[in-house]
Amino acid sequence: MHNRLWQQFITWLAPALELQLFITLCSLPLLCWWALPTSGMTIVGNLLFAPFLTVFLFFSTLICTATALGIPCDWLCMALNWWHGLWLGILQHGSSSWLIYSHQYMVVAFSIIAGIGLVVLHKRSLYQWQRIGCFSLLLMSAWLSAFCMRPTEIAPYTIPCGRGMVEIEMQHGQIYVTDHGALGLLSDAQYWIRYQLARSLIRRCGSTTIERFTQTVGSYRTYKALAQLSAFLPVKKVYYAPCARSSKKQALYTACLKRAAQVTDTNIELLQAS
Repeated sequence: MHNRLWQQFITWLAPALELQLFITLCSLPLLCWWALPTSGMTIVGNLLFAPFLTVFLFFSTLICTATALGIPCDWLCMALNWWHGLWLGILQHGSSSWLIYSHQYMVVAFSIIAGIGLVVLHKRSLYQWQRIGCFSLLLMSAWLSAFCMRPTEIAPYTIPCGRGMVEIEMQHGQIYVTDHGALGLLSDAQYWIRYQLARSLIRRCGSTTIERFTQTVGSYRTYKALAQLSAFLPVKKVYYAPCARSSKKQALYTACLKRAAQVTDTNIELLQAS
């Protein structure tokens, strides 16, 4: 009995694992081009999601049928809520440290590796377990090359930030960002952080971890933007300038910045006038 169940599990797992490995391998150049991260846990998540989704759809169908027929289905709703809560509980164990970033120059290397994967897929003389092994080796090679070929020195460059510019540089593998007030002038700083700053860091530096963010012009809108920054991107240290004039909004957003820094373990310091 146990041997039969084990064989059925392997029969289901092997083609699903092969498919997920191949899809992940082929998606590497696209994700790199779009400045999006990848993760080895993607494969595990997709393998877990398929049975969870099947059970979820099964319960949903039963509830819809019972509701249409006028049959009480409270216990089905409770079971569906429990199943949904179980999935959310699993997702809460995720971590941003699992993400793997790669700079834009890795697109060519990833495309070559994906091409090798296509050759392996069409090599029908290989057994399924051999193809799984080849895909696994190719993926590990791609992630290892992305880590080893990450730049350590990048000359200062600027990216647009509303009506101003933000300066970024990389020294000894650490990213330093300096803003001279442009961030506080944005109407939607969160959008700029997510879709301009983060993507620029990934494309040029292959990482989103900021060693030091220096803000030379202080305002209550700047403090709000810095709180959003530390909540979305890993920032180790933030230097912020004092406001030219104090206000209730300044005190409010300074407190918000300090709370956000405590949650994300970001070290914040007041920039001293030189």
